[in-house]
Amino acid sequence: MNINNDFLSRSVNEIISDPSCRLDVLYWKNFAIDFNSNSEFTPQPLRDIGKIRNETIDQQAIIKEFYYTFRIAYKGEVVLNEPVNTNDIPISKFKVVKEGDLVFSRINCCRGAVGIIKEFQNDAICTNETHIFTVTNLNVHNRYLHIILRHPYYQDRILSKSTGASLERMRFPEGALLEFEVPIPPIDKQLYLIRQVTKQDEIILQNTELIERLRLERNKYVLNELGIDLIFKEANEDFYALSLSTINKNSYYRLDFEHNQPSFDLIKNIFKGKYHLVPIGNNIPNNRILKSPIKSGSTPDGGIYPTRGIIFLQAGNIIENGVDLTSHEYITSEFHESLKRSQLKGNEVLVTIAGTIGRAGVNSKVEDGNINQAIAILRLNETMDPFFLSAFLNSDAGRIQFAKYRHDFGTPNINTTELAKLFVPLPPITIQGKIAEAVIDFETKILKAKEACKESEKRKSEIITEFLIGTKKYKNVFERLK
Repeated sequence: MNINNDFLSRSVNEIISDPSCRLDVLYWKNFAIDFNSNSEFTPQPLRDIGKIRNETIDQQAIIKEFYYTFRIAYKGEVVLNEPVNTNDIPISKFKVVKEGDLVFSRINCCRGAVGIIKEFQNDAICTNETHIFTVTNLNVHNRYLHIILRHPYYQDRILSKSTGASLERMRFPEGALLEFEVPIPPIDKQLYLIRQVTKQDEIILQNTELIERLRLERNKYVLNELGIDLIFKEANEDFYALSLSTINKNSYYRLDFEHNQPSFDLIKNIFKGKYHLVPIGNNIPNNRILKSPIKSGSTPDGGIYPTRGIIFLQAGNIIENGVDLTSHEYITSEFHESLKRSQLKGNEVLVTIAGTIGRAGVNSKVEDGNINQAIAILRLNETMDPFFLSAFLNSDAGRIQFAKYRHDFGTPNINTTELAKLFVPLPPITIQGKIAEAVIDFETKILKAKEACKESEKRKSEIITEFLIGTKKYKNVFERLK
């Protein structure tokens, strides 16, 4: 459901009458519809539904040898990290969660980072940056609460109750959590909503698994066709010996720890494939694949973007083997003209080189646009098919090379000089075309599965909205917002 993001002007008396006396505009946000006032069910504050637990490891009857920390994904899932030895952490500062607890990321709960602890996650640990909430009211189901709190309206409400100097660091304090109100229907109706939402979640899970399977099959197909036997997984190689002779053999002569990890020895498997390899930026006439040197873009001074103008792509717009224009920025024609080196004409390969490293996509959508400094542009000549190159860079053979040459000081990045040094196969153009056609077929299936996920997410939001305020009210509001 769309939410009106306008702000109302407020009188001084109205502001002062509010217990918080907060003057920031987020707090006084005007929503298209107030769900709590319009809901068919009576709202209750969370302090009447449960309690916040802050029990630390040293308060437990039994202290384990090691514990799992966790993160809360924006999709509402709790994901366990690698275990940590109890001797390596201050046990009086880490809190322990129990099965059934709701966990809130203080910073990111307004973006959906609200999760439920499952049985196998019992006794995981977290810092004070996570709120642990235990439902004690027998008439409230914790899964119902999880569903409601992740609805867009309540996510926006959480943001309005959060405090901080910037939107990126807004924190939802413990007091605001306990005073936060949500409608509470009878338990049988809660269970009904849970069943309806679960159906959509199952569809999303099925399509998410399908997307991952198709991605793996696509990458496996590409490398099999090239005769490359390589499976790359990020390794946690904290310690290893490095001899001077090993360093001297390295073409970059880089001494930093991450560059020389033993797992990067698998790169030699790329050279055992069927076809001749060339560096991306090779200038030898018979082995050249680029029309012009690799370039990256820039960002307007102050990061100020107009609401219309020339399409401006950022790293988030680059997806595997394609470009996503669901949301993007614009730049002025004047700034566009000042960046001739990075102007888009169509059919280029765009590679992310800052933040997220090495995601490659073919620009088949923008014939007049530009890119920021987090993207490199590869303009190919007739010897290289763009979809073939993109597919190779997204495969394990590309990922391992990006992993080796990335820099992790500050924002992770790889510079254009290093990108030019990456090796890629150069099979006959007919072979490239065959692989490219198969990759496009894979991407068509992946796109279909992604659209199914989006549709289920949309339907889930609609189900919750209709449940809370009634079908008639929902339709009236929806019509008014169109």
